[in-house]
Amino acid sequence: MNRLVIIGNGFDLAHGLPTSYKHFLNDFWRNILKNVETQKTANLLNISKTHLGMFENIKEINSFIDIESSLKQYGSTYGYNYNYETKKLIHNSSPGQVIFEFKSEFFKILNERNVKNWVDIEGEYYYQLKKIVREAEIEEERIEKVKKLHKEFDEVKELLEEYLCKNVSKPFLDKKLNLIDNFSKFFKIRYLDSYSFEEYLNEFPKEDYEELTKFNEFLKENDTYLSNAKIIIENKLEVTNLFVNFNYTNSITKYGNKFNSEYEYHGKFDPINIHGELPKSNNRIIFGFGDEMDDDYSTIEKLDDNEYLKNFKSFQYSLNSNYKKLLDFIESNKFQVYIMGHSCGLSDRILLNTIFEHENCRSIKVFYRKKEDGTDNYTNLVQNISRHFNDKALMRKKLVNKILCNELPQVKQNQ
Repeated sequence: MNRLVIIGNGFDLAHGLPTSYKHFLNDFWRNILKNVETQKTANLLNISKTHLGMFENIKEINSFIDIESSLKQYGSTYGYNYNYETKKLIHNSSPGQVIFEFKSEFFKILNERNVKNWVDIEGEYYYQLKKIVREAEIEEERIEKVKKLHKEFDEVKELLEEYLCKNVSKPFLDKKLNLIDNFSKFFKIRYLDSYSFEEYLNEFPKEDYEELTKFNEFLKENDTYLSNAKIIIENKLEVTNLFVNFNYTNSITKYGNKFNSEYEYHGKFDPINIHGELPKSNNRIIFGFGDEMDDDYSTIEKLDDNEYLKNFKSFQYSLNSNYKKLLDFIESNKFQVYIMGHSCGLSDRILLNTIFEHENCRSIKVFYRKKEDGTDNYTNLVQNISRHFNDKALMRKKLVNKILCNELPQVKQNQ
């Protein structure tokens, strides 16, 4: 049975990599005094260079919350007016003189969401696109607002690319990813005793029991050969692990050497960077939205202007062969899905629906994150997965119950 491993941002976070949208936005404000000199920041913010003291006196900047608190205090000290709703600091004695304001409405909204701790750049983009389509009655006005949204979205995308290239470099990865055994153990292929094998069978529909039993018996008979996996390959029973990486980092490549070890057999390691790679220009990052099953999508499509469809992922997938490689895999043989660190949110709905509802997808196993307070996100993940199924009975048939699932290993920051 092959495996299709869906890798999301939670996988990188589990390895100690600062790759969340929250990390990105907080880093921007933490380095505001450096960023204020750049053109990218000038596109997003209007900041008076004669009033940089409003940042210099902040003891510690961890997020926009600290910036906003300082703006209010600075305004109170010098008699300026800070508006919490518009996020604007104005010089009262010189009417119209702006000390601080957001030039990018989209960037402003993202920071407001980040303060509430639920920022989602792609989801917010699609929400704002639908809002424009619903509320703007005049076509010329609507298309201008959409162009402005796309410009502001591209500016954030460029800033995110720059952040990831700078903060998630190869030396950083080499330092952080030194405990891959915690993940690799879930892929090791070996003979299972009767108790363990019975548990394993419960992850699949009964139609697959005979095939899985034959393979387990084969492993038992040839157990002495598993040190180099030759016998499995020679008998054309090789297992392929297709890693579908939704991240822009190369953290999964660290597992290639482990999977190709001659001493333990984990199956073939085959990665696809479905959303592109950084900083490689021949596989540019894909950033946008992918829920063409949404009720509003058909309305947007019928507007008959390609500007509205600019950031839909389906059209970006056609720029390289990654999506076709994924389709070829799911058409070729039966597979089990591993969910590792992907939230299964709606921004990837069409792609995930294609995988989950395919007849060759035999089961979906969730690797959930256990929190410090003892709770976990298993139920939340399952609820998200359900939104990618049109056939809910099929969803219940394919989902592996929590007892048979595993926690996603977490690498401590100091490791």
